[in-house]
Amino acid sequence: MEGKKSEVEVAKEAYEQCHGKLQNLHNMMRSVSDSMRRSELTLQELERLDNSTPTYKSVGRIFLKAPINEIKEDLVYAYTKSKEKSTTLEAQRPRLETDFKTSLEHYQTLVRQ
Repeated sequence: MEGKKSEVEVAKEAYEQCHGKLQNLHNMMRSVSDSMRRSELTLQELERLDNSTPTYKSVGRIFLKAPINEIKEDLVYAYTKSKEKSTTLEAQRPRLETDFKTSLEHYQTLVRQ
């Protein structure tokens, strides 16, 4: 019986670990999506401004005066990097979901016995 209990505990830990990884992935995907959306909205706002409008970019806790084109380039770069990260995370999701379902089924099987 002791061997059975430890096998159930191991299965439960594997299930919890897979669940944590899946939650982490969803949180990261949400964060990347928010970052992409923020870049898009800021670019839309900057498009309405004249090129001679004084603009500033945030660097840590300070703001530095920067040409509007430089700020747009930085936002496009940030959007592109976020898009790449989103694609990478999306590719990981099916494997993690499969691992999660497998570990859950294994745990449930052991608990029923």
